[in-house]
Formats: sequence, structure tokens, C-alpha cells
Amino acid sequence: MKKNLIIILMLCMSCPLNAQKVSYKVLEADVDVHKGFVGLGGAMFLGGATVLGISADARAQYDLDQLPLTLWFQGHRELVGVGHIEREGVSYTAKPMELNLGVMYPLIAGEKENGKVKIVLESSYGVSGGYARSYNRSFKAKGEVKTDILAKAGLYSYSSGIASNAGLTLGICRRKREHTKIEYNNYIYDTHYDKQLYLDLIFAPINNLADEKDDAPNQQDSELKASVLGARIGFQQIFYGTRSINYEVSMRPYSNFYLITLAARFTFGLAL
Repeated sequence: MKKNLIIILMLCMSCPLNAQKVSYKVLEADVDVHKGFVGLGGAMFLGGATVLGISADARAQYDLDQLPLTLWFQGHRELVGVGHIEREGVSYTAKPMELNLGVMYPLIAGEKENGKVKIVLESSYGVSGGYARSYNRSFKAKGEVKTDILAKAGLYSYSSGIASNAGLTLGICRRKREHTKIEYNNYIYDTHYDKQLYLDLIFAPINNLADEKDDAPNQQDSELKASVLGARIGFQQIFYGTRSINYEVSMRPYSNFYLITLAARFTFGLAL
């Protein structure tokens, strides 16, 4: 009975205020109020060149004014790795680095529309008495939304010192932007989201396999041809002015095999 009561209380504490009548004033609603974001942070990887890796992460994005293009960059460098992989009796121990730079172009440009934007008033999370507890007060306010389908293209590089792949990425992205600036209870809430669901194909024909004097397979060994194709699928959300989150599953070409990786990335940054 006590457990059920705690669960009910937790659900109520996390309920939005949508069912209640909320009085607020819309001050501004424009999805183009910010043109870009730049952030630095960290990432955690399962799989890849190490079984578990912690990396420094950087990402940036900017919408050009004169052209319908969005510039984007993302990269990471592993700082700590646990359980280095082995292949053909060879241990890959170098800390990998990945760099991506490209553009996005609207295949289907959406229209700006009136919509609802989630306003978070208070949010907290913790563990007490053996139970995970969250507190979230929010409601949806009137604002502006815009959804586009974008083509993606970019340059790609993945290296670890002993082996590397470089080439291109081609993909597609569903991007939804939301913005509203309201006054509620004498406070100003300025909320701008950029949500992206993407799928990229990786084509990396430029590869470097270390020769016999290094600790990687022989470049001349015909049985160990380098892989050149890969893919990744992920979700990224930018909270303009504060942070970004990114979750991704990928199969990246690396040396003569593939890296199957699950990644979670978090950055803190500024709106441009």
C-alpha cells in the first residue's frame, strides 16, 4: 500500500499543468530568433575502439541568412577508455578521435505555424529512501513551430593513431523547431528547442592501415581489407542558450572491421 501511494504521489508531482487554466502573456514567438548554437561537453560510448569510453565532445550549428543552408560540426576525442578491443591478435589501444563537418539543405521546407511549446517551471530528480523521485511542473504555451525535412552532407574522419578512415556522410534529417517567450507569474520564460531525428550513411574509402612495424594488421594483407561503408541513426535536441543532448547508434567503418557503438553526448553552450 505504501509503495502504491509513493508511486501515485510521484506521478502527481510530475503531472503537467495542462489540465489547469494557466494565465500567461506571449511576448514573442519566432523560431528564427536564434541562428545557431555552440557547445562543449562530454560523451559516453559503449562499444567502439574501447568497450567503454568517456570523451570530450564539441558541436556547433548555424543557419545562414543568405542561403537556405545550415552549417554543422561535431567531434569528440576519447579521454578514458576501458577494455580496448582486439582484432586478429592485435590490441587497438590508441584513443580515437572523430570529426564531422557539413551542411543541411531543406528538401521539404515547412511553414511557420502556431503551436504549443512546453514550458518547464520547475524540474528536479533524486534518489531518496531507495526510490527514484522526480519533480516536474510544466505546461504548454502558445508559440511558433516549424518542421523541415533536410538533406545532410559532410566530411568525415575517424582515427586512433594506428588506423583511420575518412570520407563523406550523406543523410536525411527531420528537424522541428519550437519557440515562445512568455510572462507567467511575473517571470519571463524564453524557450527555444531544436529537435533533430537523423539517419546518415558513411562512405569512407580513404583508409590507413598501419604496416607491420605498428601494432595493427598488415596493410598488404588481402584478407584484411578495410571496410568503407557505415551508418548512424540518432536524435539531437538543442536547448538554445543552455545545452544540447544527443543519443546515437552507429556502425562506423574502422580499419578492417566495423565499430558498433551506442553513444550519449551532453554539451553546455551558447545560442548564436
